Amino acid sequence: MLSTFFDAIVGQVCTKFNIPKESVRVFSNKHADTPLGDNNGRCLRKPDIAVLGADIKEEDVDWRGVRGCVELKINNKSRAQALRQIRQYARMIFKNQPGRRFVLSATLLNDRMMFIVHDRVGELASEEFNIHDDPERLVRIVVGFAFCAEKNLGYDPSYYIRDGETFIKLDGQEYQVVRDIYVDSSICGRGTLPWWCPDTRSVGKKGNCVLKDVWVDKSRKGKEWDLLEDLEEKNFEGVVRMKFHEEVKVDGKPDTTGADRAKVTRKVERWRTKKEWEHFENLEEREHHFLLLKTLGQPLESFRSKKELISAFRDIFDSTSLIIMQLKLTNR
Repeated sequence: MLSTFFDAIVGQVCTKFNIPKESVRVFSNKHADTPLGDNNGRCLRKPDIAVLGADIKEEDVDWRGVRGCVELKINNKSRAQALRQIRQYARMIFKNQPGRRFVLSATLLNDRMMFIVHDRVGELASEEFNIHDDPERLVRIVVGFAFCAEKNLGYDPSYYIRDGETFIKLDGQEYQVVRDIYVDSSICGRGTLPWWCPDTRSVGKKGNCVLKDVWVDKSRKGKEWDLLEDLEEKNFEGVVRMKFHEEVKVDGKPDTTGADRAKVTRKVERWRTKKEWEHFENLEEREHHFLLLKTLGQPLESFRSKKELISAFRDIFDSTSLIIMQLKLTNR
Protein backbone atom coordinates (compact mmCIF):
# COMPACT_ATOMS: atom_id res chain seq x y z
CA MET A 1 0.00 0.00 0.00
CA LEU A 2 1.27 3.45 -0.90
CA SER A 3 0.41 4.95 2.49
CA THR A 4 2.64 2.30 4.12
CA PHE A 5 5.44 3.19 1.69
CA PHE A 6 5.12 6.89 2.58
CA ASP A 7 5.17 6.05 6.30
CA ALA A 8 8.29 3.92 5.69
CA ILE A 9 10.04 6.97 4.17
CA VAL A 10 9.08 8.99 7.25
CA GLY A 11 10.31 6.18 9.48
CA GLN A 12 13.73 6.24 7.82
CA VAL A 13 14.01 9.98 8.46
CA CYS A 14 13.00 9.49 12.09
CA THR A 15 15.65 6.79 12.53
CA LYS A 16 18.33 8.88 10.84
CA PHE A 17 17.71 11.95 13.00
CA ASN A 18 16.52 10.28 16.23
CA ILE A 19 13.00 11.71 15.95
CA PRO A 20 10.24 9.90 17.90
CA LYS A 21 7.96 8.32 15.29
CA GLU A 22 4.88 9.00 17.42
CA SER A 23 5.53 12.75 17.21
CA VAL A 24 5.16 13.07 13.42
CA ARG A 25 2.19 13.00 11.06
CA VAL A 26 1.05 9.77 9.41
CA PHE A 27 -0.39 8.77 6.03
CA SER A 28 -3.68 6.90 6.40
CA ASN A 29 -5.69 4.98 3.78
CA LYS A 30 -8.37 4.00 6.27
CA HIS A 31 -10.97 6.21 4.59
CA ALA A 32 -10.24 5.29 0.97
CA ASP A 33 -13.49 3.30 1.00
CA THR A 34 -15.20 4.81 4.05
CA PRO A 35 -16.43 8.43 3.97
CA LEU A 36 -14.79 10.87 6.37
CA GLY A 37 -17.27 12.61 8.67
CA ASP A 38 -17.63 16.36 9.09
CA ASN A 39 -19.35 18.66 11.58
CA ASN A 40 -22.72 17.92 9.97
CA GLY A 41 -22.09 14.21 9.47
CA ARG A 42 -23.26 14.36 5.84
CA CYS A 43 -19.95 14.23 3.93
CA LEU A 44 -19.42 11.34 1.50
CA ARG A 45 -15.84 12.19 0.44
CA LYS A 46 -13.27 9.38 0.62
CA PRO A 47 -9.63 10.52 0.24
CA ASP A 48 -7.28 7.75 -0.89
CA ILE A 49 -4.61 8.96 1.54
CA ALA A 50 -5.22 11.43 4.36
CA VAL A 51 -2.33 13.09 6.18
CA LEU A 52 -3.22 13.02 9.89
CA GLY A 53 -1.76 14.81 12.87
CA ALA A 54 0.36 12.76 15.27
CA ASP A 55 -2.28 13.20 17.96
CA ILE A 56 -5.16 11.94 15.78
CA LYS A 57 -6.39 8.36 16.04
CA GLU A 58 -7.36 6.82 12.71
CA GLU A 59 -10.62 5.43 14.07
CA ASP A 60 -11.69 8.84 15.44
CA VAL A 61 -10.64 11.08 12.55
CA ASP A 62 -12.96 13.40 10.65
CA TRP A 63 -12.26 16.36 8.35
CA ARG A 64 -11.19 18.48 11.33
CA GLY A 65 -8.09 16.32 11.75
CA VAL A 66 -6.94 16.06 8.12
CA ARG A 67 -3.76 18.02 7.37
CA GLY A 68 -3.66 17.23 3.65
CA CYS A 69 -4.68 14.63 1.04
CA VAL A 70 -3.15 12.52 -1.72
CA GLU A 71 -5.42 11.21 -4.49
CA LEU A 72 -4.37 8.09 -6.45
CA LYS A 73 -5.35 7.01 -9.96
CA ILE A 74 -4.06 4.17 -12.13
CA ASN A 75 -3.46 6.28 -15.27
CA ASN A 76 -3.20 9.83 -16.61
CA LYS A 77 -6.66 9.64 -18.21
CA SER A 78 -8.13 10.17 -14.73
CA ARG A 79 -6.34 13.50 -14.18
CA ALA A 80 -9.49 15.64 -14.38
CA GLN A 81 -11.32 13.39 -11.92
CA ALA A 82 -8.39 13.42 -9.49
CA LEU A 83 -8.17 17.22 -9.56
CA ARG A 84 -11.93 17.52 -9.07
CA GLN A 85 -11.74 15.26 -6.01
CA ILE A 86 -8.76 17.16 -4.58
CA ARG A 87 -10.77 20.41 -4.87
CA GLN A 88 -13.63 18.80 -2.98
CA TYR A 89 -11.25 17.70 -0.22
CA ALA A 90 -9.80 21.21 0.02
CA ARG A 91 -13.31 22.64 0.33
CA MET A 92 -14.12 20.21 3.15
CA ILE A 93 -10.90 21.13 4.99
CA PHE A 94 -11.59 24.87 4.70
CA LYS A 95 -15.16 24.31 5.89
CA ASN A 96 -14.27 22.16 8.90
CA GLN A 97 -11.02 23.79 10.03
CA PRO A 98 -11.35 27.41 11.16
CA GLY A 99 -8.23 29.42 10.60
CA ARG A 100 -6.97 27.41 7.65
CA ARG A 101 -5.09 29.81 5.36
CA PHE A 102 -4.35 27.33 2.56
CA VAL A 103 -4.48 23.58 1.92
CA LEU A 104 -1.72 21.36 0.47
CA SER A 105 -2.51 18.25 -1.57
CA ALA A 106 -1.01 15.93 -4.19
CA THR A 107 -2.14 13.60 -6.95
CA LEU A 108 -0.36 10.46 -8.11
CA LEU A 109 -1.50 9.18 -11.51
CA ASN A 110 0.28 5.86 -11.92
CA ASP A 111 3.89 7.10 -11.66
CA ARG A 112 3.31 10.82 -12.30
CA MET A 113 2.90 13.16 -9.35
CA MET A 114 1.60 16.72 -8.98
CA PHE A 115 1.75 19.00 -5.92
CA ILE A 116 -1.24 21.33 -5.39
CA VAL A 117 -2.04 24.36 -3.24
CA HIS A 118 -5.53 25.80 -2.67
CA ASP A 119 -5.91 29.26 -1.17
CA ARG A 120 -8.47 32.08 -1.25
CA VAL A 121 -7.42 32.99 -4.80
CA GLY A 122 -7.80 29.50 -6.22
CA GLU A 123 -5.67 26.55 -7.23
CA LEU A 124 -1.94 26.43 -7.94
CA ALA A 125 -0.42 23.18 -9.22
CA SER A 126 3.09 22.09 -10.05
CA GLU A 127 4.08 20.44 -13.29
CA GLU A 128 3.79 16.67 -13.20
CA PHE A 129 6.94 14.68 -12.62
CA ASN A 130 7.82 11.00 -12.84
CA ILE A 131 8.52 9.62 -9.35
CA HIS A 132 10.96 7.05 -10.78
CA ASP A 133 12.97 9.66 -12.69
CA ASP A 134 12.86 12.17 -9.82
CA PRO A 135 12.49 10.24 -6.53
CA GLU A 136 14.04 13.09 -4.54
CA ARG A 137 11.06 15.32 -5.28
CA LEU A 138 8.69 12.58 -4.12
CA VAL A 139 10.63 12.24 -0.86
CA ARG A 140 10.59 16.03 -0.33
CA ILE A 141 6.78 16.09 -0.64
CA VAL A 142 6.32 13.14 1.73
CA VAL A 143 8.78 14.50 4.29
CA GLY A 144 7.25 17.97 4.03
CA PHE A 145 3.77 16.64 4.81
CA ALA A 146 5.12 14.69 7.79
CA PHE A 147 7.51 17.17 9.41
CA CYS A 148 6.84 20.77 8.38
CA ALA A 149 5.46 23.29 10.89
CA GLU A 150 1.68 23.63 11.13
CA LYS A 151 1.82 27.19 9.77
CA ASN A 152 3.54 25.83 6.63
CA LEU A 153 0.59 23.48 6.14
CA GLY A 154 -1.69 26.52 6.10
CA TYR A 155 -2.75 26.91 9.73
CA ASP A 156 -3.21 30.40 11.16
CA PRO A 157 -1.03 30.83 14.30
CA SER A 158 -3.63 33.30 15.63
CA TYR A 159 -5.83 30.28 16.40
CA TYR A 160 -4.97 27.80 19.13
CA ILE A 161 -6.72 25.17 21.24
CA ARG A 162 -6.53 24.92 25.02
CA ASP A 163 -8.43 22.38 27.11
CA GLY A 164 -10.57 21.52 24.11
CA GLU A 165 -11.64 25.13 23.49
CA THR A 166 -10.66 27.30 20.51
CA PHE A 167 -9.10 30.74 21.10
CA ILE A 168 -7.97 33.59 18.87
CA LYS A 169 -5.32 36.08 19.96
CA LEU A 170 -5.44 39.63 18.59
CA ASP A 171 -3.43 42.62 19.74
CA GLY A 172 -2.37 40.71 22.86
CA GLN A 173 -6.01 40.00 23.78
CA GLU A 174 -7.43 36.48 23.95
CA TYR A 175 -10.93 35.69 22.63
CA GLN A 176 -12.66 32.38 23.22
CA VAL A 177 -14.67 31.11 20.27
CA VAL A 178 -18.18 30.18 21.38
CA ARG A 179 -19.60 29.20 18.00
CA ASP A 180 -19.45 30.11 14.34
CA ILE A 181 -22.24 32.27 12.94
CA TYR A 182 -21.63 31.41 9.30
CA VAL A 183 -19.09 29.33 7.36
CA ASP A 184 -18.33 30.15 3.74
CA SER A 185 -18.20 26.81 1.91
CA SER A 186 -16.34 28.12 -1.16
CA ILE A 187 -12.58 28.09 -1.66
CA CYS A 188 -12.07 31.30 -3.65
CA GLY A 189 -13.14 34.67 -2.29
CA ARG A 190 -13.40 36.36 1.09
CA GLY A 191 -13.68 33.14 3.08
CA THR A 192 -15.81 35.04 5.58
CA LEU A 193 -15.87 33.37 9.01
CA PRO A 194 -17.65 35.32 11.79
CA TRP A 195 -17.29 34.03 15.36
CA TRP A 196 -19.54 34.65 18.36
CA CYS A 197 -17.19 35.51 21.26
CA PRO A 198 -17.47 36.88 24.81
CA ASP A 199 -16.44 40.55 24.91
CA THR A 200 -13.19 40.54 26.90
CA ARG A 201 -12.02 43.88 25.55
CA SER A 202 -14.52 46.10 27.39
CA VAL A 203 -13.42 46.41 31.01
CA GLY A 204 -16.20 45.92 33.55
CA LYS A 205 -18.81 45.06 30.92
CA LYS A 206 -20.32 41.73 30.03
CA GLY A 207 -21.65 40.84 26.63
CA ASN A 208 -20.80 39.28 23.30
CA CYS A 209 -19.03 40.44 20.19
CA VAL A 210 -18.46 39.14 16.67
CA LEU A 211 -14.92 38.37 15.54
CA LYS A 212 -14.83 38.34 11.76
CA ASP A 213 -12.06 36.46 9.92
CA VAL A 214 -11.94 37.57 6.28
CA TRP A 215 -9.72 37.68 3.16
CA VAL A 216 -10.10 40.99 1.31
CA ASP A 217 -9.25 41.82 -2.31
CA LYS A 218 -6.19 44.07 -2.06
CA SER A 219 -7.21 46.15 -5.09
CA ARG A 220 -10.71 46.85 -3.79
CA LYS A 221 -11.36 50.45 -2.79
CA GLY A 222 -13.41 51.27 0.29
CA LYS A 223 -12.39 48.50 2.65
CA GLU A 224 -15.02 47.40 5.17
CA TRP A 225 -13.13 48.73 8.20
CA ASP A 226 -12.66 52.12 6.54
CA LEU A 227 -16.39 52.34 5.81
CA LEU A 228 -17.30 51.37 9.37
CA GLU A 229 -14.92 53.96 10.80
CA ASP A 230 -16.39 56.61 8.50
CA LEU A 231 -19.94 55.73 9.53
CA GLU A 232 -19.06 55.84 13.22
CA GLU A 233 -17.40 59.25 12.85
CA LYS A 234 -20.65 60.52 11.30
CA ASN A 235 -22.60 58.92 14.19
CA PHE A 236 -24.75 57.02 11.74
CA GLU A 237 -27.38 54.84 13.45
CA GLY A 238 -28.47 51.33 12.51
CA VAL A 239 -24.99 50.16 11.55
CA VAL A 240 -22.79 47.76 13.50
CA ARG A 241 -19.90 49.38 15.40
CA MET A 242 -16.35 48.17 14.91
CA LYS A 243 -14.35 47.85 18.13
CA PHE A 244 -11.05 46.79 16.61
CA HIS A 245 -9.34 45.89 13.33
CA GLU A 246 -6.09 44.01 12.76
CA GLU A 247 -4.12 42.83 9.76
CA VAL A 248 -3.07 39.20 10.29
CA LYS A 249 0.66 38.60 10.26
CA VAL A 250 2.65 35.38 10.01
CA ASP A 251 6.31 35.51 11.05
CA GLY A 252 5.94 39.27 11.40
CA LYS A 253 4.83 39.77 7.77
CA PRO A 254 1.34 40.54 6.42
CA ASP A 255 -0.56 37.37 5.57
CA THR A 256 -1.52 37.62 1.89
CA THR A 257 -2.08 35.15 -0.93
CA GLY A 258 0.55 37.06 -2.90
CA ALA A 259 3.22 36.42 -0.26
CA ASP A 260 2.57 32.67 -0.38
CA ARG A 261 2.67 32.63 -4.19
CA ALA A 262 5.65 34.97 -4.59
CA LYS A 263 8.11 32.30 -5.75
CA VAL A 264 5.82 31.42 -8.66
CA THR A 265 4.39 34.78 -9.67
CA ARG A 266 7.56 36.85 -9.53
CA LYS A 267 8.99 37.86 -12.88
CA VAL A 268 11.91 35.55 -13.52
CA GLU A 269 13.13 34.18 -16.83
CA ARG A 270 11.80 30.68 -16.25
CA TRP A 271 8.19 31.83 -15.98
CA ARG A 272 8.40 34.39 -18.79
CA THR A 273 9.22 31.62 -21.28
CA LYS A 274 5.95 29.85 -20.42
CA LYS A 275 3.15 31.57 -22.32
CA GLU A 276 0.44 29.65 -20.46
CA TRP A 277 1.70 31.11 -17.16
CA GLU A 278 1.63 34.78 -18.18
CA HIS A 279 -1.75 35.31 -16.50
CA PHE A 280 -0.17 34.62 -13.08
CA GLU A 281 1.04 38.22 -13.03
CA ASN A 282 -2.57 39.43 -13.19
CA LEU A 283 -4.02 37.29 -10.40
CA GLU A 284 -5.90 39.08 -7.65
CA GLU A 285 -4.22 39.26 -4.25
CA ARG A 286 -6.13 38.87 -1.00
CA GLU A 287 -5.14 40.20 2.43
CA HIS A 288 -6.02 38.46 5.68
CA HIS A 289 -7.78 40.58 8.33
CA PHE A 290 -9.71 40.32 11.61
CA LEU A 291 -12.54 42.70 12.54
CA LEU A 292 -13.99 42.84 16.04
CA LEU A 293 -17.61 44.01 15.86
CA LYS A 294 -20.05 44.99 18.58
CA THR A 295 -23.23 42.94 18.34
CA LEU A 296 -26.52 44.84 17.94
CA GLY A 297 -28.95 42.06 18.77
CA GLN A 298 -29.89 38.43 18.31
CA PRO A 299 -29.20 36.50 15.08
CA LEU A 300 -31.79 37.10 12.37
CA GLU A 301 -32.97 33.48 12.43
CA SER A 302 -34.10 33.85 16.06
CA PHE A 303 -37.21 35.86 15.07
CA ARG A 304 -40.39 34.98 16.98
CA SER A 305 -42.97 36.07 14.43
CA LYS A 306 -43.31 37.03 10.77
CA LYS A 307 -43.86 40.63 11.82
CA GLU A 308 -40.55 40.66 13.71
CA LEU A 309 -38.71 39.21 10.69
CA ILE A 310 -40.24 41.70 8.24
CA SER A 311 -39.41 44.55 10.65
CA ALA A 312 -35.77 43.47 10.65
CA PHE A 313 -35.70 43.42 6.83
CA ARG A 314 -37.26 46.90 6.80
CA ASP A 315 -34.62 48.26 9.17
CA ILE A 316 -31.82 46.77 7.04
CA PHE A 317 -33.29 48.33 3.90
CA ASP A 318 -33.78 51.73 5.56
CA SER A 319 -30.20 51.83 6.91
CA THR A 320 -28.68 50.74 3.60
CA SER A 321 -30.75 53.26 1.65
CA LEU A 322 -29.66 56.11 3.93
CA ILE A 323 -26.00 55.14 3.59
CA ILE A 324 -26.23 55.14 -0.20
CA MET A 325 -28.30 58.33 -0.54
CA GLN A 326 -26.87 60.50 2.23
CA LEU A 327 -23.25 59.40 2.60
CA LYS A 328 -22.64 58.07 -0.92
CA LEU A 329 -21.07 54.93 0.54
CA THR A 330 -21.62 51.41 -0.75
CA ASN A 331 -20.37 48.02 0.33
CA ARG A 332 -21.31 44.45 -0.50
